Amino acid sequence: MALTIPTLALLALLIIPFGLGVTPSFVMLAFFAAMPVIGSSIVGLRSVSPAVVESARGIGLARWRILAFVELPIAWPVILSGIRVSTRWSSVSPRSSPTCSVRDWVR
Repeated sequence: MALTIPTLALLALLIIPFGLGVTPSFVMLAFFAAMPVIGSSIVGLRSVSPAVVESARGIGLARWRILAFVELPIAWPVILSGIRVSTRWSSVSPRSSPTCSVRDWVR
């Protein structure tokens, strides 16, 4: 999964409202950490077989129960892979942020 928003371009847009320092770095980190999780969740939920969902409807499950007890358990391995990628990206990003110094992170 490739991100279409360059890191430095997003950082430049975040510096305008937040200024220099730790805040734009945290916002950028949260944004880029959420992307793999959201993307893998969408892929995982779309990969659930329509036959499985239809059989859950056939036994009378409500829509939220189908999501909670059928779709999410089937999509869980794909969602976890997105969380793993997100964790890795989040552990690298703070050290490479150009807007704050080491003193900002050590406090």
